[in-house]
Amino acid sequence: DTEVNEALAKILAQELYRNNVEEMPTDRAMKTADVAGTLGLRMPLEAVAYATLDLPDETLQVSSLASLAWALSEAGIENTSLQRKVAKGIIKNASKMTPPDIGNTFIALHEREWFKDPESIAYLTEALLAQARELKRQDPGLARILA
Repeated sequence: DTEVNEALAKILAQELYRNNVEEMPTDRAMKTADVAGTLGLRMPLEAVAYATLDLPDETLQVSSLASLAWALSEAGIENTSLQRKVAKGIIKNASKMTPPDIGNTFIALHEREWFKDPESIAYLTEALLAQARELKRQDPGLARILA
């Protein structure tokens, strides 16, 4: 059952941390199974986050930014500068977002609360809603599914 699987995954993650890392994560990372930590993805994701900070804004694709926000939020990796850069890139190119991009951004934004700046949160929410409305207008089938 789900609760048993979740408990086993959490225990496994704690054991892996105890054996591989001096400091256990404290907040959200240990409330559920820590997939990023268990699979050893936290350090590579942190490297991707820092590399993204060095990239020019115009080279960043909105789908890549949405996926990055989701991945970093799932891993519990916090970086205020990157959060602002990702938010800015998503807002700037919101009209190019696909339904999966909207979903990834929504999860990072509202479920994982990865974005911390209230102004960014407001603009991102507005951009997501506007693009969802536009996609519904363009595709009646999508409008029926969402209804």
